[in-house]
Amino acid sequence: MQRKYDYRLIKSRRPYTLASLAKLLKVHPATIRGWIKTGGLSVAVVDNTRPVILNGAKVKSWMEARAKERKRPCGPDEMYCVRCKSPRQIVKGSFRAKSSNTQKVTVMGDCEECGLTLRSFNTAANLDDLAARYNPKYPKD
Repeated sequence: MQRKYDYRLIKSRRPYTLASLAKLLKVHPATIRGWIKTGGLSVAVVDNTRPVILNGAKVKSWMEARAKERKRPCGPDEMYCVRCKSPRQIVKGSFRAKSSNTQKVTVMGDCEECGLTLRSFNTAANLDDLAARYNPKYPKD
């Protein structure tokens, strides 16, 4: 299961044991051991004897790099597809806009790859710009 971990809780100038780091990040100690063995966290290991000691600054920088590497920013004419797990363009002519109140708008369209309905949330002030970006003719709901 992929998950976001709050690496901002890690203090850079503090050493951590395997158990204390696991408790801080709310994961099982076996997860930390897996990161050390296969994930590249072995650079943070200060002392490999028991208890395993990890350098806080190196753990924090490794987790920041890992989080940055996993990001998938969308382009100006793309929406994020949850099924494909990547930014995708919508099918031409499938652009729809639904206003939830006077200020907020839900922009929808179908994924070109899998057909899933993609959603993006924006403000009503940007609706004309969004419509020109995705589709010149759009139905208003």
